[in-house]
Amino acid sequence: MGIFLGWFFFSIIVGFIGIGRRIGFLGAFGLSLLLSPLIGIIITLASKNEADEAYKAKILNAQQSQQEALNKLSQSKQASFSTQSIADELEKLKKLRNENLISEDEFKRLRARLINS
Repeated sequence: MGIFLGWFFFSIIVGFIGIGRRIGFLGAFGLSLLLSPLIGIIITLASKNEADEAYKAKILNAQQSQQEALNKLSQSKQASFSTQSIADELEKLKKLRNENLISEDEFKRLRARLINS
């Protein structure tokens, strides 16, 4: 009689351990009652913890949103950098032309090459 009460008592403890896990109270309690509390605790501890799963999902979502924001920022910086670079180069060419360091034909040729690139 004492063995059965101990078996039942330890099965209830295993069931309570299973509450925070994917197996749940009834699954852990049932396995412990049918097999043994020792096998039940091993199976219960092997099942996934729901809090860990929720935390991993939260971290994954945060990482994905950060990656998307980083990609958007990178794309906008590349676009603005190339636009500023072309505008700066055109300004430099105009300055060289105004100082008569390059000819009008050379200015047009270099400007066309900058705009087409």
